[in-house]
Amino acid sequence: MTRLMHVATLLACLAGVSFSASVSAQIYKWTDDQGRVHYGDMPPQSADSQSMNISQGSRAPVSSGSSASRLESQQQYLQQLDETRAEKAAREAEAEEARQKEETMASMCNQLKAKATEAAAGGRRMYRYNEAGEREFLNDEQIDIERQRIQDEYRKRCG
Repeated sequence: MTRLMHVATLLACLAGVSFSASVSAQIYKWTDDQGRVHYGDMPPQSADSQSMNISQGSRAPVSSGSSASRLESQQQYLQQLDETRAEKAAREAEAEEARQKEETMASMCNQLKAKATEAAAGGRRMYRYNEAGEREFLNDEQIDIERQRIQDEYRKRCG
C-alpha cells in the first residue's frame, strides 16, 4: 500500500509539473532609446511595450502546412527583419546627424564667443577685407557697430 501511495504521489507531482509547464505566460517586448529590443515579464514604465503570449515548456509546433506556406512564412519573417534593420539604421543615421549638427553649433558658438570677448575687450584692431583683398581697418564707430553685430549674432544663435 505504501508503495502504491508513493507511485500515486509521484504521478500527481509529474502531472502538476507538466501542467505548469504548459501554462502560458505574459511577456512584454519593447525597444529602448538606443534601439535595443528587450523582453520581460513586467511592462516598462518609460517605454511603450507590446504584449506577447508565449507558452512555457513546449517546443514550437511543427508546421503541418505545405513547404510553400513555410517558405512564405520565412520570407515574411525575413522581410520584417529587413524592415527592422532599415528602421534601426535610419534611427542611427538621424542620431549621428543630430550629433554632428550639435558639434557644429557648439564650434560656431565657441568661435562667436571668442570674437565677442575679443571685441568687447578691444583687443586687436578690427579690419575687413576690401574688394582688392586688402585690409581696411575700421574706425571707432565701425568697431562699435561690429561689436554689437557680433554680440547680437552670439545671443541669437547661442542663447
